[in-house]
Amino acid sequence: EIKLPDGASVNYSLDEPLSEGLEIEIYGAYDVKIILDGAVYERTVSGKTVGDAISKVDLNISDDDQTKPGENTPLMNGIVIEVIKVKTKVYTVTEKLSYNTKYLYTDELASGKTRVTQEGQNGVREITYKESYIGDVLIDRVVKESNITKRPVDKILEVGTKALRDDTLRRVTHNG
Repeated sequence: EIKLPDGASVNYSLDEPLSEGLEIEIYGAYDVKIILDGAVYERTVSGKTVGDAISKVDLNISDDDQTKPGENTPLMNGIVIEVIKVKTKVYTVTEKLSYNTKYLYTDELASGKTRVTQEGQNGVREITYKESYIGDVLIDRVVKESNITKRPVDKILEVGTKALRDDTLRRVTHNG
């Protein structure tokens, strides 16, 4: 039978039978002070790190909030953990996706002439951002999602390559 000191915990259920090769970690109990929104909370917690301690206390702490010292700092008796509240804002913006112009060369049009066979249309992309703030200071901005809601349609422009005949050139120059 395994007996733990008050407040200590293990990484394995004490109700389960022990088996060969099993590694059991025993986490000590630590008296910690947590500063949150100006209030000081004294708690006894078990674990290895500040992150373990924060996850075990029943306070209004979100996954976005930060700690000082950092969450990977080893626990020790008397450690003071300051929780820094992080506000998040999620919003979506719409941006224009410009269409491309494709050129098709054809001998059905006289050289230098052009004809639009398909008008171009801009597309639309929606981007959702998540911003994190400490107070009024932006500390992080990440793209949560990006979707093309309307694909752009290429403009197709035919470009003439047909050479003019000599007599047509003479007529144009003579009349021109």
